[in-house]
Amino acid sequence: MSFWQPETAPNAHSPARADEAIETLKALAKEGNAARGTTLIAMLADSDILALLQGAAGNSPFLAQLIKKHPDFLTRIFTLGPDAVRDDLLASLEQNEERQNRKELMAELRNARARMALLVALADLGGAWRLKEVTAALSAFADIAVTKAVDYLFGELVTSGEILPKKKTRKKSRKNRLTSAASSGFFVLALGKLGGRELNYSSDIDLIILFDPDRVSYHGKRSLSEAFVRLVQDLVHVLNDHTSEGYVFRVDLRLRPDPGSMPLAIKTEAALAYYQTVGQNWERAALIKARYVAGDQISAAEFLHRLEPFIWRRSLDFAAIEDIHTMRNRVHDHFGHSSTRCLGHNVKLGPGGIREIEFMAQVEQMVSGGREQRLRVLATLDALEVASTLGRLSKEAHRALASAYEFFRMVEHRLQMVNDEQTQTMPNTISDLTQIANFAGYGDPAEFLSEYERHVALVRDHYSELLGAFGAAEDAAPMGEALATYLSELGFEDGKSSASIIGLWRRGQYRALRTDRSRRLLEAWLLDLLEAFSATSNPSKALARFDSFLSKLPSGVQLFSLFEANHWLFHLIAKIMGSAPSLADHLARRPQTLDIVLDPGFFAAAPDHETLKQELTNLLARAGDYEDVLNAPDAGP
Repeated sequence: MSFWQPETAPNAHSPARADEAIETLKALAKEGNAARGTTLIAMLADSDILALLQGAAGNSPFLAQLIKKHPDFLTRIFTLGPDAVRDDLLASLEQNEERQNRKELMAELRNARARMALLVALADLGGAWRLKEVTAALSAFADIAVTKAVDYLFGELVTSGEILPKKKTRKKSRKNRLTSAASSGFFVLALGKLGGRELNYSSDIDLIILFDPDRVSYHGKRSLSEAFVRLVQDLVHVLNDHTSEGYVFRVDLRLRPDPGSMPLAIKTEAALAYYQTVGQNWERAALIKARYVAGDQISAAEFLHRLEPFIWRRSLDFAAIEDIHTMRNRVHDHFGHSSTRCLGHNVKLGPGGIREIEFMAQVEQMVSGGREQRLRVLATLDALEVASTLGRLSKEAHRALASAYEFFRMVEHRLQMVNDEQTQTMPNTISDLTQIANFAGYGDPAEFLSEYERHVALVRDHYSELLGAFGAAEDAAPMGEALATYLSELGFEDGKSSASIIGLWRRGQYRALRTDRSRRLLEAWLLDLLEAFSATSNPSKALARFDSFLSKLPSGVQLFSLFEANHWLFHLIAKIMGSAPSLADHLARRPQTLDIVLDPGFFAAAPDHETLKQELTNLLARAGDYEDVLNAPDAGP
């Protein structure tokens, strides 16, 4: 068993389930092919292999089923070793060009995914692979699965006559057949864990799908955009749907530009226009991991090159750090801020967990990646290592964060291996925790608890230290839980709800707040506005009315600049929002009304009745018809 480290194999939490799996293998050894039976019997006679299989099946109902279902693949793993089996599995999947129907394609991908899940679990539990090898194998399989599905579905469009690749891209060789999407202008980018080639054991895959319409010849009855949107829907069906063979990957398309209004497949120019005009810092952070995985690689490379000025800014961007603070606080608003206890902790999103380590890597990349190209790496561990090499992260912090990351990812994988579920939440009881501790190789649950909480505490310490250096300005409004406390102290009846509303503003949820400049202007006058609201009879209600006002603005920079230059407007706005709901509604419908108050004579005594009558008469005299009367600038409510 030279490929393995038998001491890493966990004990069977459920000996009965482990024995049942082994007995099934023994029964299979007596049936059918004699050579297979001999190999199985020899494999089970090895005490180290037997212990590993018992540990896998005895801790995971999912793995127990895979062990019983794939005996021949199991013998290959222990005969050839995990590296060779991985390479053969990926090569076989990639090179299989037999013409299939969609049902056969889905079955092939699901069976390959089951075998990969079994291989990865045994290589991980048996100590043959470290974290990078585990995540690299899962990511490589995902790349091939997505590419194979995209090529098949693109081939359907070619076969139907809807798409004809340009003549210069046509090849006679089988490898470059017309059904490939390789020269189509259509491409798939991976973000998140898949983008960084650090996919977890039971993960969704974050994809953005784009196309360049100038690189494809379309002859269908639908529009090209409709055809590619349908292709994406079919791609989700092929990969995501559960069948009798299982599923391949859950597909998440929500990281694409403006997912509420943009289609599933986006024209490259539309995506670039979005990022260049209203793209936000959280999208910059996400695009750090953007990587081509399928379709037209040349088009993808050109798109990513044109996106570089948005992702990698040469100037220090401390507004980006505040956005990351906001993103982190948003997560903590849901998963809790203070507890570092292991029970019930979310290993990914909880305080001191995986997400905070990822944030720390992204901070260094967003602040300095524009000037230091060595920071433009995809994987979190690589980014931390480069930051340490450059002296931006201490050696001690690098060692602590890398160790915690590997530990948390191991725990995450054990949680997911149990039932092939996309979960990152630790058990809530000691009895359930005992199983995960055992599965993670800890015979003593107390030792596992102590190790877990030690890593959480270290990550929190380093997170606070690092982001403290990029903290918000002293005169800036606080964020997250601190903002809710601050609002309550100011007299807001519902500080938490009011803080959530302000969180929407800071995240650019409204059209008026989509640009960096508009959000910076917001921060510049936010404290003054909140203090003005606090002087009203019901600050929370006044802020809610102002939120309605903001949500209807088509743009914000001009109005926000007006606020910044005329701070006395805050008190007027606060009075209107706090005590004149009808006027507040009118402002929400017609924000340009605020321009009137800047007239030097606005606060002078109101004209008398005869003067107003004469002004109205003059206005109406200039109207040519009834429509002109309705459209008069000062007419109507």
